[in-house]
Amino acid sequence: MDTAGAGAYGRRVVAAVQDATPSDAFLRVFNPVLRFALRSRLAPLLRGAALIRFRGRRTGREYEVVVTWHELDGQVYVVTPARWRANFAGGAPMRMRHLGVVVPGKGVLETDPEVVAGVLNRLLERGEPPRAFALKIPAGHRLTAADVTAVNRAIVMFSPSP
Repeated sequence: MDTAGAGAYGRRVVAAVQDATPSDAFLRVFNPVLRFALRSRLAPLLRGAALIRFRGRRTGREYEVVVTWHELDGQVYVVTPARWRANFAGGAPMRMRHLGVVVPGKGVLETDPEVVAGVLNRLLERGEPPRAFALKIPAGHRLTAADVTAVNRAIVMFSPSP
């Protein structure tokens, strides 16, 4: 159990929002299976998952990452704590494969904790479960900028090319 530290009188204080990112070992097994499924005829069954493909800014290497896909008011969001998100600072080209369709576009990183918390709260209000963001959130808790900072979440906003 993650704790925020010792409280008054030595009691442990549990953080309101906790990171629930799956282990690296789990992801090493699960992601290749999901990549295969997202390229197959099973893709339409995997509504919440997508593949994004992009080039690294410094290396020029092409990456393909399995992500959880969220839509809100016509905007597509990927919520992540992963380091690859830095490739989208200021915007960068990417391709997203969702429901078996590849769509070229642009990804833009948003790291402002207030903005990220606002988007996450709206997605949660719409019925997205906290696990869709790899988070544990107590019932009734509204995410704050401090929560977003503590669990290192940012969003990459995807806009399709015209």
